[in-house]
Amino acid sequence: MGRWSIEPGQLVAHASFEAHDNLVAESGAWVLNIAVPPYAILPPVFTVDDPDAIIAAAHSGLPVASLLRPVAVVPPDEDDWADVLAADLRREPISITEWARKAGFDRAKVSRGFHAAFGVTPARYRLENQTLRAMRLIASTAEPLAAIAATCGFADQAHLNRAVRSISSHTPRSWRIKSIQDRAVEGRYEAARLQRDR
Repeated sequence: MGRWSIEPGQLVAHASFEAHDNLVAESGAWVLNIAVPPYAILPPVFTVDDPDAIIAAAHSGLPVASLLRPVAVVPPDEDDWADVLAADLRREPISITEWARKAGFDRAKVSRGFHAAFGVTPARYRLENQTLRAMRLIASTAEPLAAIAATCGFADQAHLNRAVRSISSHTPRSWRIKSIQDRAVEGRYEAARLQRDR
């Protein structure tokens, strides 16, 4: 979803099916991976009021979704043209050729340079972002699939279906059903935790 310089105490949220790469300073870092429900909509990098409470809950095996309330959203780096292109691709499905022309670059150079920075071509990055955005909407709303396809820049619902299947091996309908089931399970865990904490 972009490149960020992460500081201690900041949280990084990776949506299902998102690829990522980490570069850690020589001084090292402690990283705690926490599973969150697939329907959770979180910014890619953010801060919370009490990160220690999240660590304590995770170590105790308690659900942490209710503790993941962003206080501040950390913006991605936009230090060079690859970061600027990534930000543009996240905002809307744009033409790579047109973007390269406006920026004064050769399209092939843009593709090679972007791939070196992000590990995928700009076209693949664009498609993955469109698809992940659609999957979040599918999981968190009752919006018709055709409307989600249009909102996310797909040609039609069939195009959305192919994209979602290519990333998740689920159809959009089965992805929505799975998300509803996951929310029900998370709700039962949360109710049990509240009952136990009384």
